Amino acid sequence: YCALYWKSLHPINDRGMACYGPQTEQSPDLLIAAENGFGLIYSSVYKDVSDPSVYSYRTQPGELGQISITGGLNVVSEFTVSNGVGGDQSQQYGYSNYAYDPNGYGGMGFETVEVISENGARKSFTTYSQNVLDHTVGQPLSNVVSYKIGNTFVDVGTTVNEWNATVVNGIGLVRQEDNIYNKIDWGLYYTVRLDN
Repeated sequence: YCALYWKSLHPINDRGMACYGPQTEQSPDLLIAAENGFGLIYSSVYKDVSDPSVYSYRTQPGELGQISITGGLNVVSEFTVSNGVGGDQSQQYGYSNYAYDPNGYGGMGFETVEVISENGARKSFTTYSQNVLDHTVGQPLSNVVSYKIGNTFVDVGTTVNEWNATVVNGIGLVRQEDNIYNKIDWGLYYTVRLDN
């Protein structure tokens, strides 16, 4: 993963980036297993987003100008929980288009997350908002649940969300044409109420 930071206040655009991932020798700490007081064990397997078995990305900017990362971020590819009677249940994960806003608003999260569970019989596919300007980044836009029948997944439930954001305190997000780099005297703190 990478983080943008300011090297100095003057000039304000004097930014830098620090990254951790396969391109650096330092690796982050990852929780690979935990056991609770009842003896149930939770374990995770991680893969880097450069692995196409767990992550896909667009090669061009998205519809909102977002740029998808191609490596350097560890994600959970499998999560397993013991069931307390000698077996376990696992979930496999797939992700797409973890994006950054090119105008300095930061990470926008994954565009989609797919979870396969119940021994490969159940699939949940969730699409998330990456829209910074309407304050809905990270909110689920839709979720489709499918079950495998034969060799095909059949949709059994769909949820669609519409989010309405209201700025209730402050000026709200500074738009691209009046960005924080040339209007630094504006207050950047504000409160947003999300209604679904």
